[in-house]
Amino acid sequence: MPAFLAVLGGVLALAAAAGSAPGRSDVRRQTALAPLDAVNKLLSDPWRGGLRQQHEFETEQSIERSLEGKELAGGGGSVGISYRGVGVRARWDFGLRTKNVNAEIDLAAAPGFRSASPSGFAMDAPLGGFWNFGFTSDLEAHASVRAAGNRIFSWSPSVGIGFRVSNFRISASTQLDASQPDRPLLVRATINPSLRLGGAGPIPNSIPISFRTEIARGRVTLSGRVTNLSFGLPGLDARLTGELFLTLFPSQYVADLELDLRQELLGVPVGDQINLGAAFQHARIGFRGDLSVGIRYVGTQRLPFSLRFDTLLPSTDEINQALLFLQPPLPKQWGAERSPPASAVPDPAGFDAAAQEIESAVDDHMPHGGVLAFDFDRVTPPPLRYTYGVGADSAIWTGHYLAAESFRYAKTAGPDALARVKFALGGLERMFDVTTDAAVVRGRTVPVTGGPGILSRTARPNDDPVDYTPGPAGQTTAGPLESRPCHYVVPERGWSVDDRRYPSFAAIPLPLRINRLGQAKIRPLGRVWYGWGCGNNHPVSRDQYVGVFMGLAFAHALVPDPEVRATTQRLIENALDFLLRNNWNVRLPPDNRIETNFMGDFPKQLAFLRIGKSVNPAKYGALYDDVAAAAEHAWIPVWFSSLDPLFQYYKFNLTHAAFGPALFLEDDAATRARWQASYRVLWRAVRHHRNAWFDLLHVLVHTPGERASIAAAPTSPSAAVPLSDEVKILLGEWLRRRDGTQGPNGLPLNRVAEAGPQLALWHSDIGRYSTIEGTRSCLARYPIPMYGRIGKGMDFSWQRHPFSLAVGDAGCEPTTPPSATQILENGAPAQPGDLDHRLREGPAVDFLLPYWLGAYLGVLPGPAAPMPTPTPPPPQSEPAPPTTDPTPALSAGRAAASPRAPRAGRAFAISVRVSRGGRDVAAAKVRCAARVGGRPVRLQGKRFLRSVARCAWRLPAGSRRRTIAGSIRVEVERAAITRRFAARVR
Repeated sequence: MPAFLAVLGGVLALAAAAGSAPGRSDVRRQTALAPLDAVNKLLSDPWRGGLRQQHEFETEQSIERSLEGKELAGGGGSVGISYRGVGVRARWDFGLRTKNVNAEIDLAAAPGFRSASPSGFAMDAPLGGFWNFGFTSDLEAHASVRAAGNRIFSWSPSVGIGFRVSNFRISASTQLDASQPDRPLLVRATINPSLRLGGAGPIPNSIPISFRTEIARGRVTLSGRVTNLSFGLPGLDARLTGELFLTLFPSQYVADLELDLRQELLGVPVGDQINLGAAFQHARIGFRGDLSVGIRYVGTQRLPFSLRFDTLLPSTDEINQALLFLQPPLPKQWGAERSPPASAVPDPAGFDAAAQEIESAVDDHMPHGGVLAFDFDRVTPPPLRYTYGVGADSAIWTGHYLAAESFRYAKTAGPDALARVKFALGGLERMFDVTTDAAVVRGRTVPVTGGPGILSRTARPNDDPVDYTPGPAGQTTAGPLESRPCHYVVPERGWSVDDRRYPSFAAIPLPLRINRLGQAKIRPLGRVWYGWGCGNNHPVSRDQYVGVFMGLAFAHALVPDPEVRATTQRLIENALDFLLRNNWNVRLPPDNRIETNFMGDFPKQLAFLRIGKSVNPAKYGALYDDVAAAAEHAWIPVWFSSLDPLFQYYKFNLTHAAFGPALFLEDDAATRARWQASYRVLWRAVRHHRNAWFDLLHVLVHTPGERASIAAAPTSPSAAVPLSDEVKILLGEWLRRRDGTQGPNGLPLNRVAEAGPQLALWHSDIGRYSTIEGTRSCLARYPIPMYGRIGKGMDFSWQRHPFSLAVGDAGCEPTTPPSATQILENGAPAQPGDLDHRLREGPAVDFLLPYWLGAYLGVLPGPAAPMPTPTPPPPQSEPAPPTTDPTPALSAGRAAASPRAPRAGRAFAISVRVSRGGRDVAAAKVRCAARVGGRPVRLQGKRFLRSVARCAWRLPAGSRRRTIAGSIRVEVERAAITRRFAARVR
């Protein structure tokens, strides 16, 4: 999730986004913006377009809560004094405490670039202005002296106090060695912070102080000593001695599940914290020292004095990362020095049949058009039960699957490919449509008013008997959507209130909605759809939009079907209009609060605008053209991502998802050259990672005339084969992994297939790696073959770097190699209640996407002709038994086999779709029977879901060249229907 950086103890990051509302008339500039001006425009728009105001308001509230009632100084004691000529013991006390705190923050200006070139860049935070922040407060001030049973001195004036940081700015710059344009090396990073300190009331209006700057452990601290500074308490002589400081920490946005980290960092209780939805820079300002106070009778007393408050300044993920490790030499590099063991290049002719098997199995992983994983309770014996996994990223993977089927259609023009494009497109439509009616927030239903264009992470109807995987007790981001603190709801037939029907929740009169008129009951009508990703309950991220935009862009460009073109254009325009209308800030219900944004991610903003220009040049062409020159500097956030190439590796998948369609669609030679120069920095970071998806995108983003030579060249100096052969090897390894970890549905489980590749690393091919967070881990020194890579998190394997080992760091000592059992158990639950990742079956989009892209590019042969829909042998049906029941009889389609050609020793399944009177069937009993060579075949599992009956068997290893024959019978109440099948086992 590369965003963008400025140098702060290294380099300071940027805040970003772009756009103007498409609903208003935008006047085209006579000349497009220069590259630097274009970047700065993109950086400033979201901050000035609502995010700044929201952040200032909420941060002021946070500061006020943290400072209210804060004791600045206090103490007391007993001393001997002379009172009325007599020596007595006197007790004294003194205190200063805040009251009625009023925070004041001015962060109007946004960060921006002063200069940028391949040899370095410089930036100011903010650019062309200053930031000011502080607070004012009343002081509850008191002092008293008691002697001989009498109060002999009392002091409690009315005092106001203020503390202010003004004219704050950080000027930062980097110097780079650009001798390798695709891998600039950090030479030097400098920082020059400046500010003024002052106050009101007891604190002088201006505090003369010389600051020193210290950079250590990722923190930047400006501090200065004050001695005997007058502290203006009326009637008392008070002086401050100590240290004024401002510390900048490498902090970042954390999800609501990680708020305890913010409590530790900010000192603000979890319940009082701000859910930012973006990265910010944590600043701590204060004074620590002593207050010397002259109190009548008892003389000067020295008391500890402490004043501290925290604020958050606009930043990005990279600024926080940079503070931790921006010291030469950088970028880091891992795994490029050693080549993996040589592998034979497989014959890709068999990939086509494998793709067909996988396509059939993927159907079940898309229950409503959206891609999901299956979390089984066990894999044997039957009956098998499962729940849906990866719902949080369903939109991303549905977008990736849509891209895969779009490449397939562009290659084959087949009807099955077109049907799958439309099916996936329907899934994305649901994820947008489910956000258009109402949101339920902790039991309270409110209308959604900010759309269209709001994206849900996933969507599911209430009549689906399968639900999402539950999490540990108390987790609010797992389990049924309707039980989560914030979720979307849209009934297909509208809403009913006291027998009156309304098409939407917003159409219900307000008095009825808030139940002011008696006991009006609001009920959803018909089938009800649920979505997720609103409020601060895991709000939809920009990552989801990136995956969806990529899929929609490729579908629109590659599938010239009128229905597909119209749907993709509508979804792209709705989503882009929503982002532009909100200045690249994602406002979500229930309060239309900005929960996430594209701050600092200007390459993705540019990519979205480029996609918009392709679908509607009249509407978005000028918007894109005005800022397109910013592509010249898109390498900078990519470079920051590559500084630690293994940290948060999924960032590279998201960046490829943006660069891919942008370069594929770009038709202006000058702009394309700018994109390409930035893309080369991305490719250099990952080219030796043996990533089939990235390899093939590397071919795609070049012009058609360049692609053949790119495919024929090695991916890197350490690669032993051309890119085209590397892709074949990797897809062959993917299939080997599938065969070794095959789940009940025929797709790979999230487990290590073979321990051998990892065991072979010990002792010479493992090494220690330190992440930017300072965590040390043990990694392979070369990319591990796909079938030996870690299992956990492999739902989309190309977003995981290929060097991870399936054992903890303790098992990585060169003298103590792990056992095969340790490796194969990766993903087992660490404690009761945790998910057993070894029982999660991934949706296999990570095979289909590179396979169909490779076929489209000609890197892989692909099918010789458009592939027909699988047609198993004609089934025989049994009529439903006679019945007097007036309900319609059952009907069933043909039995569909997966795979089409069953293989000995592997899973084989038969599916039949059943309907009644043309309508889907909600529930039914399924009976399965199959024999090979006259002997029964062991049933692996059966189910009835979404009107489809499915039976699965594991074919005996010795069944090759025999015939499997059987039947699948579906019973609904007193009706039944049977489909028979027969197939030759290979």
